[in-house]
Amino acid sequence: MSQIPTQLLVVDNAHIYRTPDGKYYAPSLYDNTFFNRYLAVFDKVRFVAKTKPVETIDPRRFIHIDAPGLEIHELPWTQGLFALLRKLPSVLARYRSASAQTDCAIYRVSQLESYIAFLFRDRQQPFYLEVVNDPETFVHMPLMFRRANQFMLRTMLKHANGAAFVTERVLQEKYLPESQQRDPAFERSHYSSIELKSDWMSPPREFLAPLAAVRLAHVSNSIDNDIKGHQTAIKVVRRLKDQGLTASLTCIGEGTFVDDLKALCKKLGVDGQVDFVGRIHDRAELLRQLHQADVFLYPTRLEGLPRAVIEAMAVGLPTLSTPIAGIPELLNADYMFEPDDVEGFSSAILRLRHQPDELSAMSRDNVQTAGKFSKQILDERRSRFYRSLRFRTDASVCQ
Repeated sequence: MSQIPTQLLVVDNAHIYRTPDGKYYAPSLYDNTFFNRYLAVFDKVRFVAKTKPVETIDPRRFIHIDAPGLEIHELPWTQGLFALLRKLPSVLARYRSASAQTDCAIYRVSQLESYIAFLFRDRQQPFYLEVVNDPETFVHMPLMFRRANQFMLRTMLKHANGAAFVTERVLQEKYLPESQQRDPAFERSHYSSIELKSDWMSPPREFLAPLAAVRLAHVSNSIDNDIKGHQTAIKVVRRLKDQGLTASLTCIGEGTFVDDLKALCKKLGVDGQVDFVGRIHDRAELLRQLHQADVFLYPTRLEGLPRAVIEAMAVGLPTLSTPIAGIPELLNADYMFEPDDVEGFSSAILRLRHQPDELSAMSRDNVQTAGKFSKQILDERRSRFYRSLRFRTDASVCQ
């Protein structure tokens, strides 16, 4: 490794909080582990994030960020396009200064924040992309905006020096130009942002008899809309009840849409069967919740390669989800249904409850698939990708 100090710019769609003592907190994902992946290769990391000053914060619900070598480049706090437009002058000023005194960049896409930072980038600096989702699945956006997202992703890929995709092949085949697929100078990799340590992996489950009742689980840290399919999951519980099967659903996560979901539960008469337990940061408690379930139900509409699904598979949970983005790389086609297909999900559960051998086979297959995402495997692949950017950066500085 070169001794030239190197500072990396990282841009994502991040909302974090700053307390009066200058400490930063995140609701999920952006913990020290996330940043230490970059800091293991680069001397310093500047992270661009929308930041909200708060007087106090509950440390049990938010993650303290204090990785040595990390600098938060604060953007004005905005949520949504119209809020961004109202603060546009101050927002753009912060984007213009984001790359100052940095040496290279990684843009996590597809995110509006990364698009703007890309437009205001230092064009002499090398940059890589981490493609973490598929903009075509942004169903909460009008079609015009989804198309614009896809256009920007393809544009950034054409100008990038390298890209790592969350999928092994699906998003690459969809978005990476053929010329770059063949170009030896274009760095390519694939990995998830999941942190799947050995203590998370469980032996496959053995289902020895039909299920008299079915315990369903769903995980989505942020429940601010129905993107992850909560309404479908609740309607499945109602449909199973109509078919004479007692089912319960545990929803892990929190957000502004929870009250609407609770109202739907009450309307459908299943409020006693659906439990919203909030966001869980403690790994042991999250593991406990997943181990209590029989089936992981995830009717998501927007993804790249869902960490929630991989984590559920790693603990041996039979899993039902949707055939979008990279999920077909994880699950058999028999276990995927369209996001609104309440009947499809319900029929699968009704059938599987009488098939303990099939449930056991699903568990074995899922544990085996999840093993491909172990921390050791992904850390090595990710570090190799980051080191190639560092080497490229050092080489350009020495020229």
